[in-house]
Amino acid sequence: MLNFISILVTAFYFSQSFSEPLGLYNGQTGEKTKLAELLSAVRPGDVLLLGEKHANSMAQEQQMQILQGLRDRGLKVSVAMEFFYYPHQELVDQFKQGLLSEDTFLQQSEWGSLSFEFYKSQALFPRNNQNERTLAINAPRKLTNKVAKKGLSFLDAEEVKLLPPALELGNESYRKRYMAVAPHMSGSSIVVDNYFAAQSIWDDTMAWQIAKFTAQNTEQQVLVVVVGEFHVAYGGGLPDRLYHRGVLNVKTLTQLDHTDFSSEEELVDAIVPSHEFGIRSDYIWIF
Repeated sequence: MLNFISILVTAFYFSQSFSEPLGLYNGQTGEKTKLAELLSAVRPGDVLLLGEKHANSMAQEQQMQILQGLRDRGLKVSVAMEFFYYPHQELVDQFKQGLLSEDTFLQQSEWGSLSFEFYKSQALFPRNNQNERTLAINAPRKLTNKVAKKGLSFLDAEEVKLLPPALELGNESYRKRYMAVAPHMSGSSIVVDNYFAAQSIWDDTMAWQIAKFTAQNTEQQVLVVVVGEFHVAYGGGLPDRLYHRGVLNVKTLTQLDHTDFSSEEELVDAIVPSHEFGIRSDYIWIF
């Protein structure tokens, strides 16, 4: 399998400019596939997790291709975004209805440092007149910031109410991968525990909100979720939390920038299933 993928990637590098996208791969087999296969695999009632590289125009373009492709199949498509905090759902609805200007919406919804231009098209894609929704699903930043700095035990009663019911932290495999990519956590085990608790709150809160939507959704729409790639990769974050909250019809795609990899071997390792962690996602789109 490894040799097969290595040959594919090498052949591409010799025949194409290094800046050209590598394309879409099946995460189970490591073989190259087409967007049509991914789109045909999505069924009404499914949740499709798109694990992206933040603030990237190529990632945005791919997401819009997926959204439009699902709509072209006759499916109703709602979009959930980690960048909106779930207590601000009314603000999202008002913005979609034209009741708030973009500037007012971004200010009141506490939009972060990323440019909204990378996400506006996705947020506006669902059609209100077709009962499609744009969902706010994440925990408020002030909540996770406090947990990261002080820990869960320092939350006051009102802050505890913002947590998802039956909150669970990520598994040991997820924690191990998180520690490997979070150099700012060097220090005591308490520091590590606090940061990982904040990460887990993001995942479990998003899973909670997605589970509520799918349970209440009687028209069996497709829900496309736009989140950071780490939340999706290898299943330990958001996919795992969704499973524990009873959301079983989940498909995953991760979007990777080939320039983030220092060698062909690293890129191959990102495509083929890991011996330790399993498949990265159902589909992997490399640009």
